Amino acid sequence: MVLARFKSNLTKNFQPRPTIDLVFKTMLQNNNAALKSLITAVLQPESPIETVTILSPELLGPEISSKQSRLDLYVKLQDGTLIDLEMQSSREAQFIKRSVYYTFQMIGGELRQGNKYNKLPKFSALNSEENPLFSAWVQFLAAKSAQEIEEAGRAVPEIDQLIGELAKMSSKKEFVNELNKSEIDKIIAQRAQAEALSDAQAAGMQKGIEKGHAEATLAAVQKVLLKRLKLSPESVASRLSTLSATRLEALHEAALDFETPADFENWLKKND
Repeated sequence: MVLARFKSNLTKNFQPRPTIDLVFKTMLQNNNAALKSLITAVLQPESPIETVTILSPELLGPEISSKQSRLDLYVKLQDGTLIDLEMQSSREAQFIKRSVYYTFQMIGGELRQGNKYNKLPKFSALNSEENPLFSAWVQFLAAKSAQEIEEAGRAVPEIDQLIGELAKMSSKKEFVNELNKSEIDKIIAQRAQAEALSDAQAAGMQKGIEKGHAEATLAAVQKVLLKRLKLSPESVASRLSTLSATRLEALHEAALDFETPADFENWLKKND
């Protein structure tokens, strides 16, 4: 009954959003001009893009957990430069503020006492205020309303073409059903996460608020990984036992977007 109600509500109010990984991949691989525009906005290459080859056109695996959400690309610039690129949508709140923070964090990590500033390596970062094309793409891919999508479309013709792709997706019953299934899986995972967090916090109260929060976060992460990725409790416990409280909280936030065990492994490598 609960699942049926979720599905009914999702179908009734359905509007495909670019933030959904399957929508992201489908609309871009069907529109080469838009794909070139997005890559140009992100990479800002010195030479124009000549060709873009999609290496992973498959949209779905045999199960929802094996969905091929990443977009693997092979880009060739007009000057002959070849670029191997992987793209994936990700829900990141306050993206612009985060990008500025991470950029300065990278710079700070390279500063050494006594060294001159000209010893710093070169850094490349995106500033949306200086790049209207990139700003429009950020607005489109992070849109929470039809108005934000339309505004981005008016700014960039290639984005406007994608709005037509979104309309086509909404008319395909099989595609809508797949998105509904994915959203229901996430709702279940979110509820499991909230339940685990509440249970562990209550148990940890006697040992102190700080310890209770750490235990709650660990339990929530374990439960989400077990449900979404079908990993064994033993394998998850051994990997999480070495993570600090700060990294567990970061993993706690990221875990809801994991589709395969490889996503978990990649996160561990990036945050080692």
